[in-house]
Amino acid sequence: MSDETVDELVGFDNEPSEPSHETEWDNQMDEARYLRKYPTFARNILDGISQPELANQLGVSLPTVERRIRGEKRSFLTDTLRRANLIVEGDETMDELEEAYGYVTKVRR
Repeated sequence: MSDETVDELVGFDNEPSEPSHETEWDNQMDEARYLRKYPTFARNILDGISQPELANQLGVSLPTVERRIRGEKRSFLTDTLRRANLIVEGDETMDELEEAYGYVTKVRR
């Protein structure tokens, strides 16, 4: 018998020492999917474009960009939690969604 946990045996906590081409490809695919599905939120987060700059580029008001980002962020969190097999009923607050997302991403590491 061994004192090692299952996670230790399968190397769950060990990150690859060198970047994998598969990982890079997956990251590129994820980014493309996020840009397609959550365009305003992704450009703000992934590309680092400020909200006022996005408003100017899109030709809309700042409150419109803020509203889009809130909605797309909620959709992103909801979709991610459902893919992790958590039940999302739709009446959760953003704080609840963010807390659950933090838990899910912590567990995946």
